[in-house]
Amino acid sequence: MATLNSLSLKHEYVPLEEIERTTRLPPSRIVKSLRELMDVKAVAKHETTQSFRLTYLGLDLVALKKLSDSGVLGYLGTRVGVGKESEIYIAKTPTEKIVAVKFYKIGRISFQKIKRVRAYASEESKWFMHSRNAASREYDVLSKLCNYTSFVPRAYAHVEHAVVMDYVSGIELYRYKTALMPESIFTSIMMTLRSAYLHLGIVHGDLSE
Repeated sequence: MATLNSLSLKHEYVPLEEIERTTRLPPSRIVKSLRELMDVKAVAKHETTQSFRLTYLGLDLVALKKLSDSGVLGYLGTRVGVGKESEIYIAKTPTEKIVAVKFYKIGRISFQKIKRVRAYASEESKWFMHSRNAASREYDVLSKLCNYTSFVPRAYAHVEHAVVMDYVSGIELYRYKTALMPESIFTSIMMTLRSAYLHLGIVHGDLSE
């Protein structure tokens, strides 16, 4: 998968012969590994050629391997959130600290629609790059913004399309119907948004209109 990931910068689908040339593994072993990865939907094959690419699940696994090897993550738990462009999982570091891992999956819903009408969907590698850029951007913003406010999670690492950050327990604000001090909550939110704009020149996407 690491080979497919690196070669995807040059190819939409990576030809089998280039995988063999890069990995220098026996062809039979490569074919067996690709078949197993396709069985779990981590790799997809081109409709008409012996070429392969990672799926979002495959990119997840590449990111998790890097985070594990670098000592950032020791355990990945259950999914605790899902949206149009991301999935969030609870996790632990090797020191048992509870964190959240956010995987950007931009275009996932759009790509499913594309696949219904096109045999060769050339869009997904572009979505992968957008997801990597979004993860890098969020990591950069959180790392800087936490110097000005305590109301954002601290970011610890990012690789590929994944960001590791503080896990904030609780319920979503829109579900919190019986706030004891709603004015204080509103003020904290507005001060955080103000800090983001004044210090970093950014506006939360939900407020951009």
